Amino acid sequence: MLKTGMAAPVRPFRYGYLNRNRLPIVSMRRQPHRRPLFVYAALVGALCGGGNALAANDPAQFSSRATFLPEAFEIIDSIPTKKAIVLKIQEALQKIGLYKGAVDGQYGPATRDAIRSYQKLHGMKIDGRITEKLANLLDTGSKVDSLLQRIDRTRSDNIRTAREALLSRPETKHLLNRQKTERANPLRDTNECFRKPSAACLLREAAESAKAIYKKEMRDWALGELLVTQTKAGLKDEAVVTTRRIQDPRLIMVALKNIAEAHATAHRIDEALETAETIPDFLLKAEAYVAIAQAQSKQEDSGHVFTTIARLHKTLKGVRDPLKQLFFLTRASAALAESGYHRKARTYLQEAEKLFQADLPEESREAARRYIAIAFADIDQPQQALTMIKNIRDRSERTPALVRMAAAQTRLGETVNAVSTATDISTLRYRAVALSQIAEDQAKRNDVTQARRTIHMAADAAEDIKLPFAR
Repeated sequence: MLKTGMAAPVRPFRYGYLNRNRLPIVSMRRQPHRRPLFVYAALVGALCGGGNALAANDPAQFSSRATFLPEAFEIIDSIPTKKAIVLKIQEALQKIGLYKGAVDGQYGPATRDAIRSYQKLHGMKIDGRITEKLANLLDTGSKVDSLLQRIDRTRSDNIRTAREALLSRPETKHLLNRQKTERANPLRDTNECFRKPSAACLLREAAESAKAIYKKEMRDWALGELLVTQTKAGLKDEAVVTTRRIQDPRLIMVALKNIAEAHATAHRIDEALETAETIPDFLLKAEAYVAIAQAQSKQEDSGHVFTTIARLHKTLKGVRDPLKQLFFLTRASAALAESGYHRKARTYLQEAEKLFQADLPEESREAARRYIAIAFADIDQPQQALTMIKNIRDRSERTPALVRMAAAQTRLGETVNAVSTATDISTLRYRAVALSQIAEDQAKRNDVTQARRTIHMAADAAEDIKLPFAR
């Protein structure tokens, strides 16, 4: 018998308690997100008079009853909206391999568990709830993952193509020979080298130290820097050994280009041409030939620049990008003009202009105008350069062309026009540099008064630069 005033008795129930009417009461005090969802479905069914309260255990009935439980969703107004969000989440979770169920827009145990797994992986609150924020986060993450996968596939394709290109040539096949994993010798004695340092011993120490770089991408970068210095120091054999240590075949081809350019800088033109000829990639080979031609044009004996330019022109047949072809033609024109071959320089520039008019897509035309304008300036035709610059609307493309045109006007003694051109440069740091160069030329011509005025203009421009390091 119950005494008067006592509370109604309750009986134990697996997920809570049964009250006097034998309806389940589930405590929500402790981690309600850990209650099995079918318990909530049972509550809804019982309280709404739906017959057997635990019928929601039936998987066939669970999906329809559990889909729109308020505990599983943030406040979202319409059922179609809820279904669309569940569908969006299921698709995203399936793409990243966390969801194995049907993509049907129905919220069930599989969807809940997949959400919880995702939340756990990303350090989020693990509640398995459906929210629009979660849906957007998953959708964005899925797109990013897809993009990264495409980038990775492209990278793998490029590496495979580079490897095949290197293997296809006897001169470069040996560069892919793989050595065992290298380890730096921590016990080596460096005192002798540092007591009497020389280029050779310092570079040997650098090569040994590079072995200790753990990440292969960073190690390849360091080796690329090392081989350029080895080449400049005349250590050709050591540079080849360093090239063979690079693991990425794409960087091996870049290394060959860098070796050719280093030989050219050191005025070893025959070795530079020999190395350039072994580069399997047309674009990198063209870059090497341009560097060699520019080095030749600065030497007293520049007659061999014709041979290099002829090789460059032949290589351009394998370059597919018309903008790149145009760029190399303008650089060839500048190298020929600097060597004194102005008629031949104009011929190459005319070929670049024809390419500009005929085959160039619209999105590349601004950059092409800059290349042509700079080439006109380099071959001392500033008026033609100015005509081309007037059609350049992009400031980032216009600025370098104005800098080169001011330099060309300065070389021709047109200092007044050069100052006018320099003041048209909107980027202050480049304006200051251009005016400084003009002032230096004026001083060399003994026009000290004008040089002072120009250098003060440069200083005024520099004072207005906001970034301290640039100023």
